[in-house]
Amino acid sequence: RRELEAAAVLVREMEIPLEPQEYLGKVRTLQEQELPKCRVMPGIQETIDALNMRGIPMAIGTSSDDETFAWKTKNHATLLSNFKAHITASHPDVINGKPAPDTFLVAAKTIGATQPE
Repeated sequence: RRELEAAAVLVREMEIPLEPQEYLGKVRTLQEQELPKCRVMPGIQETIDALNMRGIPMAIGTSSDDETFAWKTKNHATLLSNFKAHITASHPDVINGKPAPDTFLVAAKTIGATQPE
């Protein structure tokens, strides 16, 4: 629902001659084609390895929905295996999206991290 609301605003404000649903369909098709080509940023694997060596638990928190996250990470199963949890905007406990911290709070809770007082 959030995605459709955002698309409606974008289509209206940018005067894109498409209905929001049609716009989203085109965007999703392009994402499905291009997102699996995402590459890991330089230094990420070394950082993850260093955190693992120190026993620091890690989770991914993303504003992407499940489908988009799957496309982005399709070719990175080994990298993903380093994380105890992958929390997307589709997770049922994520009530509010950006800029609210819900996604990250759910990710932290999932791996047993506590919120500072």
